[in-house]
Amino acid sequence: MNSTILLQEHVAREERLFRRWVIITAVSIGIVFTGLFFLQVRQTHILYEVQHEHATLNTYVNQQQEFLETKKQLVHKQEQLRKKLDHIISTKQFPDLIVSFIAQALPEGAKLNEFLFVAHRNIVLKGYARSCEDVSVMVRSLMKVGMFETVFLKQVNRDEKSGHFLYEIDMR
Repeated sequence: MNSTILLQEHVAREERLFRRWVIITAVSIGIVFTGLFFLQVRQTHILYEVQHEHATLNTYVNQQQEFLETKKQLVHKQEQLRKKLDHIISTKQFPDLIVSFIAQALPEGAKLNEFLFVAHRNIVLKGYARSCEDVSVMVRSLMKVGMFETVFLKQVNRDEKSGHFLYEIDMR
């Protein structure tokens, strides 16, 4: 009987150890699968962020390509305009062209008294206008022509006798 009790105690102890082993194994497997689940969730999130960054970078690359294409077209147009201007200058049409642009820029209330080529590509216009607005319109029109790098209103004074505004404009 003693050996039966010992055997029963041994079997009971083995069953307890086996149950403990099964519980520990199940808990360990649960922890591993939980860790794998969170790892997959994190990897999915990282993948989403990488895809989003990739799409953003593709957008930037496309915008850069469009910018470069536009720049290339503008450089080409600039070269064409430079060739036309060189042709105009070489055929001595340049002064006539400048005069026609200035004549178009003169508003009805403005008159031109002096037209001077001061230095290489520097032009001075002197005249009078009925109002400051006429002078302003003339300066803006000359700027819009695009023929001159700078249009600078150097001086405006009101003539007390005539009431006209005397102006001086420098252009390059």
